[in-house]
Amino acid sequence: MRAAPSQRGYALLAALVVTALAAVFAAAAVAAVSARQSIVGADVANVRAQAAARQGLARACLELRRHPAALEGLLSSSAVSADEVAWRVSWVAAGSGAGAPWPAAAVQVEGSCGAARRILSAVLQLRAEPVPQGLVAAADVELQAPLLVSGSGLYSGGCLRGREWLELEGGTIPAGDGVHGDVWPLAGVHALGGVWSAGEEIHAGPQAGWEYPHDTDMHTGDNGVSPLVAPPDASLLVALRDAAVAPGAALQDGVLDLARLPLSRPLGAGGGPGDDGYVVVATPAQDAELRLVGTRPLGACPVVLVVQGAAALGEPGVPTTFNGALLVLGSLHVCGPSTLRGHLFARDLLVSAPLSLEIAGDWRTRPLAGLASPVLISLDGP
Repeated sequence: MRAAPSQRGYALLAALVVTALAAVFAAAAVAAVSARQSIVGADVANVRAQAAARQGLARACLELRRHPAALEGLLSSSAVSADEVAWRVSWVAAGSGAGAPWPAAAVQVEGSCGAARRILSAVLQLRAEPVPQGLVAAADVELQAPLLVSGSGLYSGGCLRGREWLELEGGTIPAGDGVHGDVWPLAGVHALGGVWSAGEEIHAGPQAGWEYPHDTDMHTGDNGVSPLVAPPDASLLVALRDAAVAPGAALQDGVLDLARLPLSRPLGAGGGPGDDGYVVVATPAQDAELRLVGTRPLGACPVVLVVQGAAALGEPGVPTTFNGALLVLGSLHVCGPSTLRGHLFARDLLVSAPLSLEIAGDWRTRPLAGLASPVLISLDGP
């Protein structure tokens, strides 16, 4: 009978051991769950930090598209608390590589989320948007007055009438094509339709076309011009509208006076040096043309002018001159003597007064505001 107290003591001791073990296992389970939650939290923070870094890279691309001359810059997001996502991006001018004609920027990005950090290093090359490059008409071109083109050919998605009015500058030496020289080393007319000179189609017969040996048209087979004459796509037009400066008092009663536009990039338009100019978007009244007049003085920055409809360039007897690019989404009628030092695109083109178009030989090294397309050359980082 004396063994009963001893047995009760052993039972109590066993119960205490079991309780202690249960507590240990419970604590271990809680610690494991807590550790797992910490790992999951860290993974989520790392993913969010990486997404922030890529967001910073995208923001640098947008800034360089709008202001390609600003090859040095610094931007950052604002985080309200230490646990929020944030990014910081900086860039400097970089070499484009041997023989590359395009400017480039070396970009450094840091994305963060709490204590998590992700670093990206990239090189962006600032190439030109496909439109405009040189002298381009999506459809027909009709020349009734002299058209002098320097540094480019003429690219048409339709027919050209009045070839005799066109001079591709080069004198007795054939002019080089400084825009699409990889396709056509020497400048010429490249049309998807026919080309007429003095009322005759130049490639219609076996002996025809000898006067213009560098021209191509529907009779010469696939001439590679089709992708070069497409109108600007919707995404480019949206980007240009987003970056545009309002014409203000320069636009009155359907007339845009180029001489009254700002001589340099207006304050608040962003970017660094104004060497690349700025964008202006104008819309004519319904069923009307927007008339473009005036001469921008020497030293004024270039303007990328987008007309969302039809336009008339110049007025009889009064010169119209500017630098940059002209994109006319409708028909363009040249009504007065005009000079454009830059690129021109129109849906279709009628030249009734002398027009001079000059593409500088180094145009690739000086992209225009809104018309630079950042291309990722290299990317280091997670």
